[in-house]
Amino acid sequence: MFDYDPLEITAEALHHDSPSELLNFATDLCYMRENNPQVGERFINLLLGESLPEAAALLAAVATLGTDDLMKKRSQTKLQSNRPSLPQWLYNLEDIRPVGPAYEIHQYLGDISYLLWSMEVPGAEKFSCLLSLNQIDDGTIYAFLTVPRTIDELLRTVNQDDTIQEIKTISLQKLEQEIDDALEFTDCTLDLPETDNWPQARPLLKWLLNKLPQGPELSDEELDEEERALQLLSEETLELFAADANLNRDERARAELIVDFACHYQCGHPLRWSPLRQEVMLDLIARKVTSSKEDLLQYPDILHKFIVWASKKNGTPKHYVKKTLKALKKQIPEYQAEINSAHHHSLPEDSIGGLADMIKARFDAMGLVYDDAMVEAISQSAMNDSGEGTSYISPNLSSFGDRLQPPANLKPLPLKEKVRLNQVPKDIKPGVVHAVQTADDFFADHPHLDKELRTAAKRLIAAVGQGNPDFFRDKRSDDTRKVALLLALSLFINSVEDPHLLVEKYYGLKSPLRKRVASLDQEFQDGTLAPTRPQQDFYTSSTREVLRELSNGLD
Repeated sequence: MFDYDPLEITAEALHHDSPSELLNFATDLCYMRENNPQVGERFINLLLGESLPEAAALLAAVATLGTDDLMKKRSQTKLQSNRPSLPQWLYNLEDIRPVGPAYEIHQYLGDISYLLWSMEVPGAEKFSCLLSLNQIDDGTIYAFLTVPRTIDELLRTVNQDDTIQEIKTISLQKLEQEIDDALEFTDCTLDLPETDNWPQARPLLKWLLNKLPQGPELSDEELDEEERALQLLSEETLELFAADANLNRDERARAELIVDFACHYQCGHPLRWSPLRQEVMLDLIARKVTSSKEDLLQYPDILHKFIVWASKKNGTPKHYVKKTLKALKKQIPEYQAEINSAHHHSLPEDSIGGLADMIKARFDAMGLVYDDAMVEAISQSAMNDSGEGTSYISPNLSSFGDRLQPPANLKPLPLKEKVRLNQVPKDIKPGVVHAVQTADDFFADHPHLDKELRTAAKRLIAAVGQGNPDFFRDKRSDDTRKVALLLALSLFINSVEDPHLLVEKYYGLKSPLRKRVASLDQEFQDGTLAPTRPQQDFYTSSTREVLRELSNGLD
């Protein structure tokens, strides 16, 4: 069953004065039991039949991290019969408590951040917990472990690491919020890389999370305030960079996109740069920005200037800046090849004319009535003053009918963001989380769709759960159909062609969605389906751009 001796590892862990090593081992076995029940049950039965005290200790640790009440009772019986042979702290695991303060640690580079705190079991030495968050994937969990060392010892080690920029003290309540958000976002994100101990360490982290004092949930107003602060950071950074670098109009337009991407994707900090961050940035530009090839090929030069400027402002050690710039230089030929490839979505050299022809063709295919002045207005608004595109042009335009007032915000939706589930009622929260995960699966299997649609759909699902929970409580539809309806509605309001058929085929539905989606669309337009957020939050930037121009053209 194993290529190692579990009882030998347990015996070694019991020699420590803290439960750290035993808990690290127990979480692996607990995770195995959850994800491979057949093998897990065989192993538990072997432990129950073993008389050695190490078997009782390991069984007790696995039971403590799990949710099986019967196993907990059986393990306690076995533990009591071995009391003279085992350390006293083993009998006090459920009395574990956090010891403040906690610490939030950030790198100069922005790839990884850390949460560090201490736990204490009566009768044992304190041990430290270290949670690593992958900021390239927007704060998802990268690794978690406990170590039999004090916080002070670890902080001394951290202070010797020249990648570390700042160490902030945070409350245990703030720590609880940060871990809860990270777990929730990790659970809703697909295709995350597995590391040496994640997701195996998930049972241990969940158990420790329940021992932390619960912090107050952020209101929608507080979440909106965080978003406004991020937008202000983006605007202030752009103004400073444009002034310091003496950018011309074209350069400023390119810099605006780079700064906006830097604030809304990955670590959300425009001044932290690494070899990996620059690679992701060039990939975002290549995939997200539709413009002339001549314009797109100028982005690496502005990115180079911005990284130099930002790193100086950030105080990033020079040898890390050199590594990032070296990686950028190496990456540029690949980026240029992508832009110059035949399949890339760049505009023709006659950018305004090419874009106008593209819009006319799409409007003709959709049966929209338009005139040349209206098409020219849309084309001009999608281009900067130099005649080169800086906005996002989606292939998924459709007939909008009478929609909203023209949207003021044309910023792209972040490709990944934390789903707002803090106000969703507890009785439907598992269903809403499942719906969000299912939406991730759908878009992973439909890579040709506008990337912003994933965020728009997940926002809609969460908002319906918060503002219209009876939709998820309705027993007339099963969970699959509820998800399918909201996905089809999200695609419909963003004018994806035949969204009903696309979703019906994916889920193998026999009963059509069209009529129900039409009624949900009416509820959406009336503001009763998802009343807790502005309707514009559920539109992609391409949809908002066309809504604005259609509104202007019809006035």
